[in-house]
Amino acid sequence: MEIETQDIEQTDLDELVKSFGTESMDMSALYFDSRDECLRCITQIKDAMISRYGGKSTYHIELIIDECLANALYHGEGKARVFYSCGDSCFRIAVFDYGRGFDPGSVPDPTTAENIDKMHGRGIFLMRALADSIRWNERGNKVFVEKRVQ
Repeated sequence: MEIETQDIEQTDLDELVKSFGTESMDMSALYFDSRDECLRCITQIKDAMISRYGGKSTYHIELIIDECLANALYHGEGKARVFYSCGDSCFRIAVFDYGRGFDPGSVPDPTTAENIDKMHGRGIFLMRALADSIRWNERGNKVFVEKRVQ
């Protein structure tokens, strides 16, 4: 069962245009407020992405989708608004969660000796490594990610 695509509110659209430019006008919008709906969102976005890009390498995009939505589910009080587009040469995703946010600069490097066994911080590390562009809003509860498709 698919999640119904939502209309994009003007305040959200303004933030998307600020981050992604006019390409954000073609974004699809989803909302989840439960674990099951989050999983359906992930599946729906991946299906759209695979349908659009076919045989092109999409593994990095799949990891970015998983990490963005897992973070929103875990840290965002279990609900979020999700915006995505599968453009000709670039995949874009923005996730606005309802959590208190965080400072992305304060997340320790999970590859250092003192952090290697810790369970947190790896998703952000992966997203930074795989994305062509990633940024958070000042509060740290909205993430904007772009990944070029070869």
